[in-house]
Amino acid sequence: MKTSAGERLESLQRKIIAPQESASFWTTLKQVVGFHWKWYCAHAWMLLGGSLLTAGIALLIIRPIESNFNDALRTTLPGEGWSNAAQFLSWSGEYSFLLFVFIGSLLLGRLFKNRRLFLVAHCLLASLLFSTLVTRTGKAAIGRLRPISAIEMQVPDQFIGPTMTPKYHSFPSGHTSASFSGATPLFLSHPILGTPVIAYATCVSLSRAYNRQHYLSDLIAGLWIGFACSLPALHLLRRDSIN
Repeated sequence: MKTSAGERLESLQRKIIAPQESASFWTTLKQVVGFHWKWYCAHAWMLLGGSLLTAGIALLIIRPIESNFNDALRTTLPGEGWSNAAQFLSWSGEYSFLLFVFIGSLLLGRLFKNRRLFLVAHCLLASLLFSTLVTRTGKAAIGRLRPISAIEMQVPDQFIGPTMTPKYHSFPSGHTSASFSGATPLFLSHPILGTPVIAYATCVSLSRAYNRQHYLSDLIAGLWIGFACSLPALHLLRRDSIN
């Protein structure tokens, strides 16, 4: 008798959250990545609808009124100190910050013998993997000119379609999608630990606008991707808390 996609997803979920003393790091990671992929496939229409809605809001509502957002940030937070802080946040935000969260989750999990924190670390890697794939594909396919490049070239905001040229990789924001895809699993599992991590991810996102690498609509799209790619972790960690 054939099993449905939902039953296979449920079976894999039970397998992951069941105590497995002998399961290696890589075995669990493979299971978690597989669960994320099956969850995306099972909820493809919901994810597509959310993506289209977010893109519509970002490009049709936010884009027409966002032209002064980056300059407003720099006017509100002027000076070399804020500029240096934004540069540091931007540098740390895409992967260094997530490496810190990942290692911290593993170490705290070992220190306190907390299996959920180990699971959070695996979910972080899985969410980051898929958010990176989606974001990189979107950047290359859409081809939006970065704000700083538009200023240098003295041209308006524009989309040119598929391109591998980095200066046309503004939409969506990769730093935003990566930082939120990594921060969200920890926040969902341990809100007290996750709150400062989410706050840092927000600062990373805003630093990209401050540095004129992205528009506000790019940040909104990146935020949705990061959150959407973390939804399987929400289901996995919520089920783990019940058990």
